[in-house]
Amino acid sequence: MGTHSGGYEHFTIDITDALKSGINELMLRVWDPTDSGPNPHGKQGIQHVATSGIWQTVWLERVPQAHVESLTMTPDVDHSVLHLSVNLAGAEPGDGS
Repeated sequence: MGTHSGGYEHFTIDITDALKSGINELMLRVWDPTDSGPNPHGKQGIQHVATSGIWQTVWLERVPQAHVESLTMTPDVDHSVLHLSVNLAGAEPGDGS
């Protein structure tokens, strides 16, 4: 249904089209070749088995068609103001007004 390549970045995969009636099972697979190559692994300076892979909670949530996709927050400390920009996904005219 999707892939992600990279380090500590969040990511989202929409599984809507893969859902079927009844019970569904979601399987997550990780491939992390951290223990091969010159990179430090395990505890720095001491050889241990690699300690990489999924390092945060994985969760599933229902997201409505129109939803907040991201926020951009820009502080203006000199004026004690926070400029906030909301990026809506799936919005219809008039949403977010």
